[in-house]
Amino acid sequence: ISGVQISDGQASIRGGSGYSYGAGSRVMLLVDDMPGLQQDAMLTNWRDLPTENVEQIEVIKGASSILYGSSALNGVINVRTGYAGSEPETKASLQTIITDAPAVDSMKWWNGALVSTNASILHKEKFGKLDLVSSLFYYNEDSYFKGRYLEYGRGHLKLRYRLRPELSFGVNVNYNTGSNNSPFYWENYGRETLIADTASFSESDYTRYFIDPFLKYFASNGDQHIFRGRFFRTNNRVGMDRANASNTFLAEYQYVKTIEPLGMIITSGILGSRLNSSSELYSNEDFSQWNGAAYGQLDYQMTEKLKIIAGMRYEINKTITPDSVPFFNVNQSLNEYDRIVGRLGLNYEITDYSKFRASWGQGYRYPSIAERFISTNIGINVVPNPELRPETGWTAEIGWRQGYQLGAWKGFFDLSFYRMEYKDMMEFNVRSFSAEPFLGFQSRNIGNTEIQGFELVTNARLDLSGDNLIEVYAGYNYVDPRYTNLTDDIISLNTSEENVLKYRQRHQVNGHINWSFRRWSV
Repeated sequence: ISGVQISDGQASIRGGSGYSYGAGSRVMLLVDDMPGLQQDAMLTNWRDLPTENVEQIEVIKGASSILYGSSALNGVINVRTGYAGSEPETKASLQTIITDAPAVDSMKWWNGALVSTNASILHKEKFGKLDLVSSLFYYNEDSYFKGRYLEYGRGHLKLRYRLRPELSFGVNVNYNTGSNNSPFYWENYGRETLIADTASFSESDYTRYFIDPFLKYFASNGDQHIFRGRFFRTNNRVGMDRANASNTFLAEYQYVKTIEPLGMIITSGILGSRLNSSSELYSNEDFSQWNGAAYGQLDYQMTEKLKIIAGMRYEINKTITPDSVPFFNVNQSLNEYDRIVGRLGLNYEITDYSKFRASWGQGYRYPSIAERFISTNIGINVVPNPELRPETGWTAEIGWRQGYQLGAWKGFFDLSFYRMEYKDMMEFNVRSFSAEPFLGFQSRNIGNTEIQGFELVTNARLDLSGDNLIEVYAGYNYVDPRYTNLTDDIISLNTSEENVLKYRQRHQVNGHINWSFRRWSV
C-alpha cells in the first residue's frame, strides 16, 4: 500500500515512524478491532496474525487516537479475519524456500541445502447457528545469516453463535509458541558480508496467546451495542537475565446510534485495560499499568454532497513502579498522564466521480514499560529512562479523488498533501553518561519534529471478453521528515549533519499489475 513501509518488522506510514528495536510503535495494529501490540513493549508481533484467514486489511493514514488511543499516533493497520460462508471450506498451503550457496566459499557455513518451510491448513463451516473457523500454521526458517534461526507454530480459533438474527456472541482464540536466535547488531561495518556479533545474540523460546470474548446486538432501529474483551498472556523465556512476562486484561463497550432523518451516526464508547508485568528485562521489578478512556465521534451527512466528521477522546494512563531502578530514581509524578484529543474532517462530493476531503486530528503515545525501564546488556548496556515523557502530535491532510474512463479502462487517481507535527518524539539512541554505565542505548525525547509530503495513487481495471481482467495499482509517496530545531546534540546522535529523521525514505514508488484469466492469475 502506498506510503506504508516496514523496517525490520516496524510499520511506518508516510514517514511518521522510524525504527526502534523491540519497543514502541506509532502505528496501532488491530486484529478484528482488538489491539495486536504486546502491551509491555508496544511491540508488533506479526507472527500472531492468522495470515491463512485474512479477509481484508484496512489502513488509516495519520493520527487516529480518537477511536484507537495511544500508539495510533501515526495511523492504524486493522487486519480482519473471515467467517464461514454458506458452504464448508478447507484450504491448505505449503511453501519451501531453498537458498543457494554464496559465491565466496568461506561464507557458506551450512552443510547441504539451506531450506525453510511453512505450511498451513484452514477450515470454515457453519453448524446451524454456530460458525466455526479453525486453522494451524507452522514455520521453520534456516537463515543464511550465521547463527540465526526461527521456528514456531500457531493455532487460531473463531466461534460465533447467532442466538437471534440481531444478537450474536462468541470468542476468538490465538495461540503462538516457538523459539528463535537473533542478533542485536553486526560485528563488522563496511564489509560486503554481514556477520552478527555473537555477544549480541538472544536465544529464546516464547508463548503468546489471547482470548477475546465478544457480544454484538443490532437493534431494529439501527442502534448497535458491542462488547469486546481480552486476556493476553506473553511469556518470553530468554537467557542472560532477559526474560519477560506480562498479562493484559481489556474490556470495551461501544454504542453506535443512527439517526437517519438527520443523517447522523454517533459512535461512543468506554474502555479500560490493565497490564501486569514481571520481568528480568525490566530491572527485575514488578510493574503494572492501567488505562481508562471515553470517546465519541459524530458522522454527519450535512447535505447530499457534504459530510462532516468530528470526535473527541479523553484518556488517562497510570503506571505503578518502584521508587528506583538501576542508575536512576523514578520521578513518580511522571507515572500518571491524561489527554484530551480531537478530530475534525469533511468530505465534499464535487461531482459523481470527483471528491474533495480535508482532515485534522490529534494523537498521542505513552512510553511503554520497556522504553522507560528496560535494563540489560547485549554487548552494550541498554539503560532505563524513568524521565521519558509521552509524545503528542497532529496530522492534517487535504486530498482529491477523481474517477476516470479512458476507452475501456476505468479507474481513479487520488492526490493528497499532508503534514504531521510531533512534540517530544521518542527514539532509542546511544548516549554517554558521566558515571556508570558510561555508554549505552537509552530511549530519549529528542525534541519536536515535522513531516510533510504528498502522495499520488491510481487504481484501474480493464475488463476484456469473458473471464479476462487486467488490474493496475500504482502509488508514489514523497516525504520530507525534519527536526523542528536541529541542535548539536541531535547531530551527535546521527550519521549525517543533514536535517532529516532517521530510517525514512524520501521517495517510495510501488506498483502492482494483475492479469486474471479464468482460474489463472499472473
